[in-house]
Formats: sequence, structure tokens, C-alpha cells
Amino acid sequence: MKKKLKRYLKILLIGLFIVSMVIQPVLARASQEVLTVQTQEDGLQLTQQAKDLYQAGQFEKAVEYWQDAATFFAQNRDPINQAMALSNLALTYQKLNQWQDAESTITQSLTLLQSQNKSRENSNILAQTLDIKGRLQWETGQIQNAIDTWGEAAKIHQEMGDKARLAQNKLNQAQGFQDLGLYPKVCQTLLQVLEVEQSIEQGCNLSENTVKFLLDQPNYAWKLEGLRSLGNLLLVVGQIEQSQMLLEASLQIAKQQENQEAIATIYLNLGNTERSIAERERRLSVKDGDSDRVSQTKRQAHLENLEKASSLYQAAVESSSVLQTQIQAQLNQLSLLIDSQQWSEAEQLWPLVYEPLKTLPPSRSGIYTQVNFANSLLALQLATSPLNLTMETIDKILQNAVTQAQNLGDIKGQAYAFGTFGKLYEQAQQWKIAEDFTQQALSIAPTYNSPDIAYQFSWQLGRIRKQQGDRKGAIAAYQNAFNTLQSLRSDLVAINPEVQFSFRESVEPVYRELVDLQLQEANGFQIAGDSQNLQLQIRDIRQVIESLQLAELNNFFRDACVDANPKIIDKVAKTAAIIYPIILPERLEIIVSFPTEPEATFKLYTTQVNREEINQTVRKLQGELIQPPTDGNTATTPEIFTLTRQVYDWLIRPAEVDLKNSQVDTLVFVLDGSLRNIPMGSLYDGQEFLVEKYAIALTPGLQLLNPQPLTQEDLRAFLGGATDAPTFGEFGTLPAVDQELNQIAETIPNHEKRQNEEFTRENLQNLINQLPFPVVHLATHGQFGSNAEETFILTYNDRIDVRTLDQLLRKPDENTPIELLVLSACETVKGDDRAALGLAGIAVRAGARSTLATLWTVEDQSTANLMVDFYQELANPQQKSNKAQALRTAQLNLLNNDITRHPFYWAPFVLVGNWQ
Repeated sequence: MKKKLKRYLKILLIGLFIVSMVIQPVLARASQEVLTVQTQEDGLQLTQQAKDLYQAGQFEKAVEYWQDAATFFAQNRDPINQAMALSNLALTYQKLNQWQDAESTITQSLTLLQSQNKSRENSNILAQTLDIKGRLQWETGQIQNAIDTWGEAAKIHQEMGDKARLAQNKLNQAQGFQDLGLYPKVCQTLLQVLEVEQSIEQGCNLSENTVKFLLDQPNYAWKLEGLRSLGNLLLVVGQIEQSQMLLEASLQIAKQQENQEAIATIYLNLGNTERSIAERERRLSVKDGDSDRVSQTKRQAHLENLEKASSLYQAAVESSSVLQTQIQAQLNQLSLLIDSQQWSEAEQLWPLVYEPLKTLPPSRSGIYTQVNFANSLLALQLATSPLNLTMETIDKILQNAVTQAQNLGDIKGQAYAFGTFGKLYEQAQQWKIAEDFTQQALSIAPTYNSPDIAYQFSWQLGRIRKQQGDRKGAIAAYQNAFNTLQSLRSDLVAINPEVQFSFRESVEPVYRELVDLQLQEANGFQIAGDSQNLQLQIRDIRQVIESLQLAELNNFFRDACVDANPKIIDKVAKTAAIIYPIILPERLEIIVSFPTEPEATFKLYTTQVNREEINQTVRKLQGELIQPPTDGNTATTPEIFTLTRQVYDWLIRPAEVDLKNSQVDTLVFVLDGSLRNIPMGSLYDGQEFLVEKYAIALTPGLQLLNPQPLTQEDLRAFLGGATDAPTFGEFGTLPAVDQELNQIAETIPNHEKRQNEEFTRENLQNLINQLPFPVVHLATHGQFGSNAEETFILTYNDRIDVRTLDQLLRKPDENTPIELLVLSACETVKGDDRAALGLAGIAVRAGARSTLATLWTVEDQSTANLMVDFYQELANPQQKSNKAQALRTAQLNLLNNDITRHPFYWAPFVLVGNWQ
């Protein structure tokens, strides 16, 4: 039930975070500054009175004065000022949610302006009228039309040199791009408004200097909204601390201006930031390797951040006089209570939200607020049934949202409401009604640009059909969801803020549940002896699995940093078998790709073992492997033999005979889940470890590979590291690093070496920028975690996080990439089932074709020995070993030495990426 609750809850939060960004004082400010060129005193007086009433929030009274002003200017044959009055009248109608009146009035204004000769005054009013029209389109769900209209206005502002109005216009465009999930465009637009020069490649990864530049800028007219919008965007892309700094700076400006609505909105945004921090602390608090004290500290931090988030939401409620903002803050409070499983408090709060919600006037924001509230009630009902509300209550809320969306012509709002109807009846297990509503939502999906909603409802349809026993129909629906995710891969992690933290609940299951259904089909083909359809089906399955690997890496970085090259699949491995383990809830499926001509042949193997047993066994094995031998006894322990044999029996034994008959010499693993955290070379067949039979490599997916081999001519290396450094702290010293680097330097004469105090970020970057180094060897501490915040390497004076590693190691000439990155003293975060994802992340982010690293920190003398052997094997012209073979030889040298025969010494070294 918890998983199902989580799925509904995260989809709910998606909407909440979108709606929390709706309030746009920029639009109001832009419209309040319309030109008032009028020489006749009566016209000026009417205009000023209308403005005063508008600014005081007396919109109904302001309508009368704008109407009188428009009539006065028409009678005096002043079409430009008549258009000005009509435009402001249209804006005032928007404030009253009188959308049809607003549309007819803005059309009348534009008709007047377009009939006049071009002049500066005409252009000024025309640009602002287009801004107002864009707002109207945005408010009624016509997002792309709004962006187009704002684009027209921007050209005029640009021509007139009106910097302030152009900036406000661009902020509106950024909101539109965000609503469409076009986060790279949001980032580019906001940085342009805030006058930050940043390359497209850098995306929204802001350096400390850039953040300082933003904070130190003078408080120009649009700085408040610019910082607030950028702060919200940084939260989306995972720069939580920077987000918080910019939002707090914008809050100070709002307080200086005594802008209560801006203050309320920023409180709400800061609540979302604290909530994100709380979620991060929650994830960090569940690591098995933590001491009780550390875990308790992290749990306490999680609870404190939740409390801060709740207090900020309450501050937003108390600071705002706008009903929509008040309800939005209360809705975020409600979903926070549900997220933290505070059921009784949530049950007390929801009726307090429901009553004012009924009074919300029809608007795009109101539609999403109602649907989000329905989602919260669904989540609460699922967790605390029986709840003191009926299906009819939720049905009534959604029906009202549908009616309002239809009246406004908001297609996306209609789809969102219909799809949530489907969820309501899915939860009630009324499958036919659920399917009809979900299909109704999807039937209008092509008419709006919201793949984030489309993929969720395709997934929902797949679940519903699966429950009805319609496997082929379910596969078709899941395939549509998968295709949608693929089409927006570049923005997948930025569909909206909450997808970041709910990837495992809101995105990953689409891939895994599709694969599960496809494997059932494949097993049927295998039983029937239908080889042709079996091969086709497995190719489809492999595509989904590889796409999941890419999606995980993109989610890890929270940007689309991973580029695929699908053309080279099956053209890389001539003497290697590719092994794809797929962990499903009740079984382990293994796909093996054998190198046959003219194309690879796939075989499917099934092991009946459930996910939890695999994860428990892997955790036990990892715990045994990372323990160094004691009392001088370096023999492999019985526990390790037992556990490694168990995993071998699950993973390799079913394909053992076929692998032997294929005569491959290398096994390449595309690992899944917790299996990433153990070295495949340590698997034991009862007589030999796997590394004694095959060279072994890992890859996040063959779509990431560049198959070019490392030649001996490429053995030109940068060697860096430190035995001790101020940054090492609790990681401890590495006494053998000097010996390691010096011996490697003897093996590779063509090198540059920087040790200890000279091993700095600046020296590393300067050298790599000056000279191409195909090999970069870093003998220093580092850590791999399941998220970017926990993944880094240490120089003598700095900590280099994974997001900036590419800027440090990538060469200006991209035609000379790093062939081999070696990290010889790194480790994975203990107790984190997905920690090795950080290793793949570093490998990809660094732009290296291959990365050799350690899964745990090894006694550094044996590391030095292995590294020297590895390079000597690579440099030996007689051996002609590729990287995987050279690593195997070096590992066997340790394995066959009585002092280092324990897997602790030789097993943690893994090769990721191109093994050739």
C-alpha cells in the first residue's frame, strides 16, 4: 500500500509545485505602467482614478472608470489612449476572472492599434497590450499561444530599447516555458534577464561566483521576480542551497518594498525548498552503514526541515490576502502532512481547505488547485481508509474542475481532471469506468503539449488493463508511456520539481513494469520455440532497460547530460557477451547477448528469487567484502564463499554452459539495482572466481559507448594525488600514493605529475587545458553515492563535486576525449543500494571513454601494486592487452599472492565503460 500511496502522492506534488509558481506580480506591474498621453484633463483624471482603484484591488469599481475613460477617448477621437484604456480594462476583467469580457476587450484594443499609423506611442501601447493578451492566454491554458504573443511584444520592447518592460516580458515567457516543461529554455531566459553570461553547456549549474554576482547586483525593478524565478528553477535542477540563497535574497527585497503578495509567494517557495532539503535528509538517514548516532542526527535534521517547511507555508497563508495563494499554501501543508504520514493532522486540515476552495472563481489556477486537492484526498483515503469523506466528494470536486476547464477552453486542465477521475476509479477498483476516464484524458492529449501528463495517464491505462488481464493492451499503453518519456528525455528530470525526488515512484516503474510484461511475452515465445519473435521481443526489452540506465543517470544529475549513440549497439562486442540482469519483484531475469554473425543472438534465463532476497544477500556480501582480513589470515572466509556462490548461482549458473560454448573471453555487465554494489569478478562457481575465467567490465549501457580502443601511443598521462591533505579529514591518509604515482611514472614516461600540495584543482585544470592527456590517474579519496550531492573527489585543497567534474576534465578540443580515467582510492557510500550509480555518474560526467575505480577503499600498498601491474600490462607491446584484460591480469597477480588473495584486496577494482 505504501508504494501505491507514494505513487499518487508524488503525482499530486507535481501539480502543487507547478501551481505554487502561478502568482505573477510582474504582469500586473507591466500593465500598471501603460502610457497615459492625454492632454485633456478629464481623460487624465479618469485614467488616474482607474489606476488607483486597480492598485487598491477594487477591480469592480475600476472597471467602471476604465469604461468611462475608453468612452471619453473614443468621443474625443483619441484611438491610442482609447486602446490604452481598453487594454487596462481587459486586464481588470482578468482580475475578476471574466474571461470572455477580457478577450473581447483586448481584441477591440488590438484592432484599434493595428489600424493606426506606426508611431512610438502606438508601439508602446501595442507592446503592453500584447503582454496583457499573453497573460489572458496563459490564464486560460493557452500556454504556447501566450509564449508566441509575448514573443511579439518582446520584439517591440527590444526595438524601443525598453529594458524594464523587456525584462518583465521575458520573465513571463520563462513562466510559460516552465509550464511546458522546457527547463533549458527557462534557464536560458532567466539568466539573460539577470544578465548572467553562461554557456549552454553549463546549463543552470551556477558557480559560487555567479551566485555572488546575482546577490550583489543593485535592486533594479525586475530583480525580485528574477531571483525568485531563478531560485525556483535551481530547486528543480538540484542546486538546493543556491536556490535557498536566491529566494531569501528576493524575500529581503520584497520586505524592503513592503510587497505583501510577493512576500507570501516567496514564503511558499521557501517552504518547497525546505521540503526538498527534508527529503534529501530523509534519504541520507536510511543508510545501513551509518552509526546510530549519525542516523539519529540525520533523522532529526529531516524532522526539523519538515517543521520549517510547514512554518513557511503557514507564513504564506498569514501574509497573503489573495485566496488562491492562501489555499495553495494550505494545500502544500496538506501534502506535506501526507508525505510525512501525519495522518490525523491531515484529516483535520483537509476540511479547512475544502470550504474556501468551493468559493474560488473559475481560472486556470483554480482548476489545478481543485485537481491537486482531489489527488491529496485520494492519497489520504488510500492511507487512512475509512476516511470521513466519500467518493462522491472527490467526484464533485473533479466534476467542477472539468466544467470550469471546458468553459475556459483549457484542454490541458480537462485532461488532468479526466485522468484524475480515472485514478479515482482505479483506486476504487472499478476498472471499466477507470479505463474510460483515462482514455478520455488521453484522447485529447495530442491537442496540448504536456508529455508529463500524457506519460502518467498512459502508465495509468497500462496498470488498469493489466488488472483486467489484458496483457497486450497493457503493453501497448506502457509502450506509449515509454515512448513519451523517450521523446522528452532531454527534459525528463525537469518535468517538474517533485519528479526529482520521486523518480523511483513516478518514472522508473514505467520502465520496469513494461519490461515485466514484455518478459512474460518473451517467455511465452521461448516456451513455444518461436525464435524469431523471441529475438525481436528481447531487442525491445533491451532498449527499455538501456533507456532506464540513461534515465537514471539523467535523474542523478538532474539535467540531460547523457548523450546516447544507439547506432553502435551490437557492433562493439566481438569476443564479449553482454549480460543484463533484470531484478523484478518475484524473479530475476537474465538476458545474455552472444556475439554471433551477422548480428547478436539473445537468450533469456529466469531465476526464481524475489527482489528482497537478492537485496539482502547483496548487502550481506558487500558487508563481508569490505572488511579487511584480521590477524594476518588473508584466506577468503566461508561466508564470502557462500554468498558469492549464491549470487553466481542466480546470475551466471543458468547461462554457464552457453557462455562456455560461445568461447567469449570477456563478460560485460549492464547491472541493475543493488547488483551494482558488488564486483562481478568476485562471484564464485565453487572452484574459481569469475575473474579467473573472464575479463570483466561494467557499462551503464552500450548506448553510451565509444568503441575506440586505447592504443599504446595514447599512454600519455596526467598523474595526480596526495598522501594527506587538509580536505581528507575522516577519510584518513594514503601513505602509498607517492610510491604508486612514482612507479606509474616509470611505466609511462610521457606524463605530467602533480603530488600533494601541487595536486590542486587549478593545476589539474590548467594542465588538461594545455595538453591532451588520454589517461588521467587520480590517486585520492573520493566517494560515490546515489545522488550528486554525495559524489565527489578530493584534491589537496578542494572538493570537486560530480557536476563540475566535466568542466575540470573535459578538454577544450572535444575531438580528444579522455580515454581512461583512473580513480584509485574511492569508495561507495555504505548502506546505499544505489551508491554505485555515482561511479557511473562520474564516468559519464568526466567525458571519459573508460573509468577504472574502486568500490571501496583498499589497503593502499596493494592498490599501488595493482595499478603498476595494470599500466605495465597496457604498455607491453607483446601482450596487446585491452583495458579489461590488463585489469584482469593485475587482479590475478593479487589473487595469486598469499598476502593479497582475499577479495578485499583485488575485487573492488571495476572498469566502467569501453573495455577495449
